[in-house]
Amino acid sequence: MLQKLVFPDAELYLQGAHLTRFKDWLYLSSRSHFAEGKAIRGGIPVVFPWFGPKRDDASAPQHGWARTSLWNIEGQSQSSALLAVRNDEWYVRLHYGFGDTLTVTVEVQNLATKARSFELALHSYFTVSDVTKVQIEGLDSLTYRDKTRGNERFTQSGTLHFEGEVDRIYLNAPSPLHIVDGMQGYELRGDWASAVTWNPGATKAAQMSDLGEGEWQNFVCLEVGAIADNAIELAPQATWTMNVEVSRI
Repeated sequence: MLQKLVFPDAELYLQGAHLTRFKDWLYLSSRSHFAEGKAIRGGIPVVFPWFGPKRDDASAPQHGWARTSLWNIEGQSQSSALLAVRNDEWYVRLHYGFGDTLTVTVEVQNLATKARSFELALHSYFTVSDVTKVQIEGLDSLTYRDKTRGNERFTQSGTLHFEGEVDRIYLNAPSPLHIVDGMQGYELRGDWASAVTWNPGATKAAQMSDLGEGEWQNFVCLEVGAIADNAIELAPQATWTMNVEVSRI
């Protein structure tokens, strides 16, 4: 059984430093795998050090090794946790704060003797009433790469609505971003470089064994980080930091 930390408003697994619950804000699939080496479907998976397939190694794990690695506890209180993972090249720390808002601070240090590049994303699944009625504000006029159309580049016009499968990387994304779900939603503030929007839609969702039937309608993924053109190149021993705050609107 996977080890987890339990807080009054949150649950956090050591595998992947994976936050699976914060209040009622995060979607978690009824068919999620909770097994060693298996990614959990929902919550906030941590994508690092590459996004999607590794460009020079098709056999490498999708979205990097961090989301299935065992992280160490470096600090814990009633309302916060600090987890870390390291190897010969990278030292990554995540600080979660659980209050009226959700705060996440990510620190990445290059332990190698030469400059290295990486991608990182907080692959957040937000609970919504019906994804087909949701819109995302803050992306207007941005360039995005559309995975559903061969990673071609397009320009966003107006707010984003979800019809069928949506899988896009928005470059140079601003803060704040808003998920509007009727009279409520979520606000994300921080200092990220990229944003990703994803929902599989009905057809693709039906082919996913770890997604509950019909549950694709109950979430929207709005991920923030540094991806694709916004990948980070880090000098030896240098540290990169990203801060995110999520609140209800």
